[in-house]
Amino acid sequence: KEYLTPVAMTGQLTDRTTHQILTPPDDRVDWSGRDATQLEQYLRKVGYVPHWIPTECVAAFPATTQTENLVSLQQIMDDINKIDPPIHPVDYKGKRTPVDAPFAARLKENLADRTKICLYDEDMRRA
Repeated sequence: KEYLTPVAMTGQLTDRTTHQILTPPDDRVDWSGRDATQLEQYLRKVGYVPHWIPTECVAAFPATTQTENLVSLQQIMDDINKIDPPIHPVDYKGKRTPVDAPFAARLKENLADRTKICLYDEDMRRA
């Protein structure tokens, strides 16, 4: 309700395929206690739903909107994937990485056997 009223009901959401303004089904903003199937379908039409599989990738959010930051994050991930033997969570048992360590060091610890990053990219920013 707090989101649908000021955003969806004022024409700020569009169908990602047709680009037509869409309001919630039956212009309903309060879905409390109701079957939310129609709302879920609506949100899929107006929202960007990335194909992220949490067991395969870790979410990464660039510091700025510049394309160079996306490339830099991917390059760091590529460099980590070249490490032989591969890094595993057990490698960090009792050896925590300091919070002020470089990004690459913190990312390595948080990968937990994942080999990809799911980048918050330009398509998501535009959505």
